[in-house]
Amino acid sequence: MGKFADKNLEDLSQKGIGIHHAGLEQLDRKQVEEFFLTGRTKVLCTTSTLSVGVSLPSRCVIIRGTSSFKGANAKSTDGFKDYSKLDLAQMMGRAGRPQFDTQGVAVIMTSQVDKV
Repeated sequence: MGKFADKNLEDLSQKGIGIHHAGLEQLDRKQVEEFFLTGRTKVLCTTSTLSVGVSLPSRCVIIRGTSSFKGANAKSTDGFKDYSKLDLAQMMGRAGRPQFDTQGVAVIMTSQVDKV
């Protein structure tokens, strides 16, 4: 491992930054995960899809907002759907896993009108 198919991932990885989402090629996605687990990547930007199925613990998790864009599937006027409390708990649960770290921080960034 060492080269990414996606040139942007290659450039970012050299700066200690990773991007993870369902649209990545499988080999790139696995390499991003490996880089984060081994500490080569210090910052990982990801979609909510990483909240289940992949064990990538972190000291700090920052969640941007309490909803995600779902388009026509959202059944709302603006195309956004609120995360469930379980979804938010899953995302926050990546921070400070006992077997990996002694502490963890989870931050949810919202506007004043949003409610958790």
